[in-house]
Amino acid sequence: MKVNRLDKQNKLKNKQLQKLQLKIDNQTNQARIFEKIEADAKNNDPKATFLLDQILNYNKQKSRWSEVTVRSCIAWRISSPKGYNYGKASILKLPSRSTLKRYIGNGQDVTGLIEARLKAEAEVLQPVERICSLIVDDISIKEKLCYSRTEDKFYGLETTNESSQTIGKKPTLASKMLCYVVHGMTTKYTIPAGYFFHRTLKNIDFVNLTLKVMKLLHNCGFTVLRIVTDNHKSNVALFKSLSSSNNLMTHIQHPIEPTIPLFMSFDYCHIIKNLKNIFLDHDMHSGNGIISARLFKENI
Repeated sequence: MKVNRLDKQNKLKNKQLQKLQLKIDNQTNQARIFEKIEADAKNNDPKATFLLDQILNYNKQKSRWSEVTVRSCIAWRISSPKGYNYGKASILKLPSRSTLKRYIGNGQDVTGLIEARLKAEAEVLQPVERICSLIVDDISIKEKLCYSRTEDKFYGLETTNESSQTIGKKPTLASKMLCYVVHGMTTKYTIPAGYFFHRTLKNIDFVNLTLKVMKLLHNCGFTVLRIVTDNHKSNVALFKSLSSSNNLMTHIQHPIEPTIPLFMSFDYCHIIKNLKNIFLDHDMHSGNGIISARLFKENI
């Protein structure tokens, strides 16, 4: 009887041991899965980042979201507002509408998402790799006022002047978009740094916007060593204003980092195009005489 009783106790203990071992194995597997999610999130994997944000923000009143998650949620909400709202209301913890609007911006300034990306890119670059060119270009756009129901905002208004941000009988529509793009000088990368919609942009506003973008890049860790534009008269006026002179200068004292120079150059592609147009029309003259367009016309 004693042997039978001890045998039953032994079997019971073995069952309990098996349950505990299974529980430990499950916890170990869960820990390994969580470590895998953390490792993939560090490599900016969107699925892993989204899952990690769900876990870390589960009990928080004020959630903090990674750039990857916000970018995915913006695309999700734009493609399916009802699906996004259902997920947020029932099964998931997602960024609020105001958070997404703050990251998208209104075109009047550099958006939070652009600034976040600039800082993220600067963190993985060496100091010499952060030396860059700032490319400035102005492109024409169709005058059209559009309302995005999913984002609850209007597109097409002039955004360089706060007084123009009103919807009246005659809203001020933008006909051009001023773009700023960062291009690496020692390392190949191209990152948007800002965009502004406008109709007629005064030179003083152009200068202030350029300095504003350069200051932002400096705060994010980049060093703008050169500004590159085409040789449109507005860009010529910009270079003259930056040099505080009526003469064009190849380099000036850097307005944001006074210890280094700031080089200013025109895009050689546009210069070649202008030369081609002049030669098609007439010969050019220099201090040494006539520069004939004959060879150019003969080889067209």
